[in-house]
Amino acid sequence: MSKELRTIKKTWHDALKPDPRMSLVDWSNQKRKLPQASSPEPGNWRTSRTPYLAEIMEALSPSSAVNGVVFQKGTQLGGTEVAYNLAGYCVDYSPSPIMLVMPTVDTAKRISKQRLDPMIELMPCLRSRIADRRSRDSSNTILQKDFPGGTLIITGANSAVGLRSMPAKILIFDEVDGFPVDVDGEGSPIKLAERRSSNFLNSKSYKISTPTIKGRSAIESAYEDPRASQEKYHVPCPHCSCMQPITWKQMRWEKTKLKTGKILVRDAWFECAECREPIGEKHKTWMLASGVWVANNPDADGTIRSFHLSSLYSPVGWMSWKECVEEWFDAQGDPKKLKVFVNTILGETWEEAEGEGIEIEGISGMGEDYDGMHRHLPKGALLLTMFVDVQKDRLEGEIVAHGEGEESWGMEYFISMGDPNVVDGDDSPWNTVRDRLERKWSNGEIGPIQIACTGVDSGSFTAAVYDFVRPLQSRRVYATKGSSTPGQPLLKRGRAKRGAVTLVMIGTEGAKDLVVSRLKIAQEGPGFCHFPANYPVEYFEQITSEHAVQSYHRGKSVRKWKLKPGQKRNEALDLRVGNLVALRLLGDVDWEALKRRASKSRNKGSAKQKQSVKKRDSFVSGWKRGNGF
Repeated sequence: MSKELRTIKKTWHDALKPDPRMSLVDWSNQKRKLPQASSPEPGNWRTSRTPYLAEIMEALSPSSAVNGVVFQKGTQLGGTEVAYNLAGYCVDYSPSPIMLVMPTVDTAKRISKQRLDPMIELMPCLRSRIADRRSRDSSNTILQKDFPGGTLIITGANSAVGLRSMPAKILIFDEVDGFPVDVDGEGSPIKLAERRSSNFLNSKSYKISTPTIKGRSAIESAYEDPRASQEKYHVPCPHCSCMQPITWKQMRWEKTKLKTGKILVRDAWFECAECREPIGEKHKTWMLASGVWVANNPDADGTIRSFHLSSLYSPVGWMSWKECVEEWFDAQGDPKKLKVFVNTILGETWEEAEGEGIEIEGISGMGEDYDGMHRHLPKGALLLTMFVDVQKDRLEGEIVAHGEGEESWGMEYFISMGDPNVVDGDDSPWNTVRDRLERKWSNGEIGPIQIACTGVDSGSFTAAVYDFVRPLQSRRVYATKGSSTPGQPLLKRGRAKRGAVTLVMIGTEGAKDLVVSRLKIAQEGPGFCHFPANYPVEYFEQITSEHAVQSYHRGKSVRKWKLKPGQKRNEALDLRVGNLVALRLLGDVDWEALKRRASKSRNKGSAKQKQSVKKRDSFVSGWKRGNGF
């Protein structure tokens, strides 16, 4: 028999062999090694460490009739390692063509180098079947690793060529909510890849991701598929044995508010929904080991099993309940952080209404009985900021007072008519701004204070703005410029390319998220916005003039703030955004120190007051004279 015939016979014989009996769980426990560089617990894999993963891996084993497995999850749960377990299992024990799809080709290359190559190097059973990349064997490249009986392709969801490069029996989709909606005009990357497995009997797909926006989340859509089981992990109460999922609404904690206003979480526990007894984290290991997955969809057809797990299930030593609660408190008042908490800790989608915004009727703090124009500070106000918006024939500005927890009071909204190019002289509109910088505000509780920080928009009339702020930077007067690129930080300090001035870049999309969310706060306290009765109705029309709309750019969902139909002006919203940034430019404000300093200033003579005003930097951390940073 010729060599070619023997090869054909062996290939045919291998293809007819029944699937192996060793499950993915057994193989992982016996052979999987976790690399030192990428694992918090390097060494032998132990499913007992994450017992909730056992059922997921059993569903991915060849002996299971399940074709699709979906895992919607939080962080610190070990779910991604299951993907690497599955890839290693197929290379070593159940040879199959495999495709691992990451959000982008660049991400695929990074995962190959940082996760897959170290795993192969560490495990003899894989190293013996995949050629060493250092041997320059073309069968082992960054994005393709050949082995007897199969091939592992690693590609990005943004590459249609990679997705249709070869048929695959095993499909692994990691972080699917980061996938583009459309790839190269050929439609969904998931659908494109799944077509490559349609000819295989008992093919498997594993979709895994933290979710993103409700209604646009690919992982939530897969989890809620009418054919999917929609399972939650139930654990027993150590006191009454009641089986229940670990949910955020049952979390309890003990906290202390520090003088700085920050929250210190001293302890956190889970309260049983049945007996109301507190369950400490010391019980978590036993609870996880005793847990079971409970399906919530009676109409599931058995072909798809979908699982949901939050980071509240993270094993002891990874992410604690106390850390989860700390992240929740840290996110209060910041929609961006709160979204991250909901997505990555709770493993849930963030509900974001299309056209999200606020109407005038929704502002709680309108028309209050105080008069900021006459330099009288409302009770609770401790420092002042100002922001100036530059228009072609005028300057518009707002002075805002701030208190503990970033509670705010609108003090004065002003318009100064004139040509912004005229920086000096009697006809200069900038004289109004200079006048406000020299003013002092006070009340019966707080001595005279001046504006602590000012921002001036330099998006237009740039040279004039630089000329105005240059001599005033020692007084914390800065040029700013807005950036509408999604994902930008609230502020980024730098230097202007010309003009020798500090330039502060403002992430306007995130800043507007935060401002509008605070306008919706109904109860006085942290984040609440107060407005005096003498503010004109035009101000409120402008501050509510925009809404957040969703669109798609190059296949990716993009959320931006745009003017509502019929609206033409938004200066008031820009002024509030600028004042928020001016406050944040001061760094970590010690509100208690501010109150103490104000009290001392009130009780001292005028000479002492002047000296105290000169030493105005003591309440701000990290302040350096001159450049402000």
